[in-house]
Amino acid sequence: MGKVCTFRKGYGISKENLSSDGTPCVLYGELYTTYKTAIAKRIKSKTSLDPTTLFHSKKNDVIIPCSGETAEDIATSVCIPYDDILLGGDLTVIRGDLDGAFLSNQINSVRKYDIARIAQGKSIVHLQADELKKISIAYPTIEEQQKISGFIDKIDERIEVQNKIISDLKVLKKELCNRYFKSVHNDTSLGYVTLKDILTERKEYCSKDGTYTHGTLSKEGVSPKTERYDRDFLVKNEDKQYKVTHFNDLL
Repeated sequence: MGKVCTFRKGYGISKENLSSDGTPCVLYGELYTTYKTAIAKRIKSKTSLDPTTLFHSKKNDVIIPCSGETAEDIATSVCIPYDDILLGGDLTVIRGDLDGAFLSNQINSVRKYDIARIAQGKSIVHLQADELKKISIAYPTIEEQQKISGFIDKIDERIEVQNKIISDLKVLKKELCNRYFKSVHNDTSLGYVTLKDILTERKEYCSKDGTYTHGTLSKEGVSPKTERYDRDFLVKNEDKQYKVTHFNDLL
């Protein structure tokens, strides 16, 4: 990146400096909590600090944290599509002639682990601009970059809409369940049993020999175990037995 980009640092804004009006700004922590896609279309925060003493963005700048809790987390970037957004401390600002959204998407995907490998530190991980300069990137013509980033942006917009629909449906489901089961609970004509009267614990085990799919349980439900959840290196006993589940089991 050092051959096609220059690197600067934001400075001078903390949470205590935020206000309800003033100049739009981006803080370091917002890369983890607020901006979930490659482009910061809606700038959330403002500050009433004197803007003449602070770092101003240029349209197409890409920002990335200078420090983070893990090496993987730190490889998180966002494109600022506006001039004169104030950029706070602990942010590295990447500036060049590439399409910012294209570069940000590349950093957040195929370059993520390249960047994670150059991060330094243990309890707090640091990312130096001099190390970022060594990261290799690929890019076509600027027109092609813009087409690629525009297409990805359309997908991100679709995901945002679908997530809103899912969120609304979860609220509806919760309200319906609460209303229905509360009415059932108050129905004196029904009989009640404890779970121990109708459920038993399945105590069937099998080693990881291919007989069954090795699964994992997460907030999204049960799914086949992937590299993301691979913890086999922690298992010292090669003959470890795993619980077996069947259709309609409760976990």
